[in-house]
Order: sequence, then structure tokens, then C-alpha cells
Amino acid sequence: MGQTVAVVMPAWRAENTIAQTVRSLLAQTYPHWELWLIADDGGDYRSVLAAVNISDTRLRFLQSGGIGLGASQARNVALERISAPYAAVLDADDRFKPTKLERAVEALAEHAIVSCALEVVSQEGRHLRNVGVSANSPLTPGTHKWRNLSMDSMIVWDRRRTDSRYDPSLSNMTDLDFLLRLYRLSPTSMHLGAPLHDYVKHAGSMSESADVTTRMIRSKRQNPLPPPKRLLWTGRRRRGGCRAVPGSLDASRGDIRSCKGRTASAAV
Repeated sequence: MGQTVAVVMPAWRAENTIAQTVRSLLAQTYPHWELWLIADDGGDYRSVLAAVNISDTRLRFLQSGGIGLGASQARNVALERISAPYAAVLDADDRFKPTKLERAVEALAEHAIVSCALEVVSQEGRHLRNVGVSANSPLTPGTHKWRNLSMDSMIVWDRRRTDSRYDPSLSNMTDLDFLLRLYRLSPTSMHLGAPLHDYVKHAGSMSESADVTTRMIRSKRQNPLPPPKRLLWTGRRRRGGCRAVPGSLDASRGDIRSCKGRTASAAV
């Protein structure tokens, strides 16, 4: 049996898009996944999906703990709960191509972080462009944005080798911030050059606004990346802990401690 991929999906007023998004998971050629759907609007998405005959034992439903707390907080709720060794992020209006998880899991055998090219589509499903199409190649933090552009959170990662949490205090660039936190414990990633992710472009999104560059730079100056903290290795819901195995290293020095049978939970 393959390793399980926990797919983290925050949902805010996603009743009109959630079914198509979940169907893209059901169509995956890699069957060992579980969806963690976190409602940030108080919605009952189990009922929304059941109304269109979507039900699966791999679906898990959570609440963010409030209304409109934001995607970062919603994602963190799931990241604190999952125990699967692999994790991926999928927004409630985007879609995975059928082979995305299969190809990502293959690449995770050698790299702790995997990204992919994407197809940008309109809200009506019209093809707009492909982004990041190239040969498969390893990337570093310094080369990532030259290849991936907007694909910072369209990633799959091995939580046993690197993990983190999203920063809810950031107003934008949260995906890039999260990716850089992962890179601090894994110096390279693998980029899959085929478009394996459908990204839905909204007319009112920040990336479409006239002052997007100014707003993003201002946000990062106001919220600098804090120094790395210790990577804690714990089980589900952070119960208990485990001591470092012989010869393990402290993540606060840029290395990772390991612990048999546990997944990583970062305090960065």
C-alpha cells in the first residue's frame, strides 16, 4: 500500500465550486489520499457534497473555529490534525489533473518538496495559459520563483522531512512564506514540468490588481520571516513527543530530528 497524501482544502462560500474540485480528487490515479476540508464559513460541506451524490470514506470535514478567519488559519487547523506522511494543498475552486498525486508521490522518493506546472483557467473553465511548463528539474529557493511564479502552495511535501504552518498574520504572500519555511529544512525541491494543476483565475483576485507589487512588498516588510525554531516530532493532535534518536540533529541548527513512526509538526 502506498503512503497516504493528506490534501488540505480550506473552504469559504465554495458551494458552487466544491463538487468539481472534490471530483478531481476522486478521479486521481493514485488512490491513497484523504481530503481534509475545513469550512471557514460555518458551512456544512458534507451535506453540500451529499446533495450531488458525492460521498467517500476518505473525506474528512472540519471547522476553522470561526467565520472568515482566512485560508491560513483554516489550513493550520488541518495541519495540526493530520497524521499522514505526505501533504498537499488544494483550494476549493481549483482542480488536480488525474495523475498529479501519482507523479508527485513518485518524485517524493528523492525530494521532500514537489511542485508542478499549472494550467490557468477562467472561472468559466476557459484555458488562459500554462505556467511553469519545462523539463522536470530540481529547484532551490533562489531558482524557485523563476520557474514556478505563482505556484507556491500548489505543492506536495513529505512531512517527515520538512513541515511548517501558515502565518495567519500575513495579509498576502502566505503561500510563498510557507514554502520558504519548508525550504529551510529541505534545501531543494523537484519541479514537475507538466501542468498537473488547474488554477482558476478570478477577476477580483489580488494578483489581478494594479498595485499588486507594492502591496506584496509592503506586507513582507511589515511581517518579516522570523528565525527558525525547533521542529517538533509528535503524533496526531500533538500528543506527547519523542526523544531524538541517536545521531539526530536539532532543527534549530538547520537540521531535522527524526522519530520512528511519527510525523513532523513544525513550530516555525
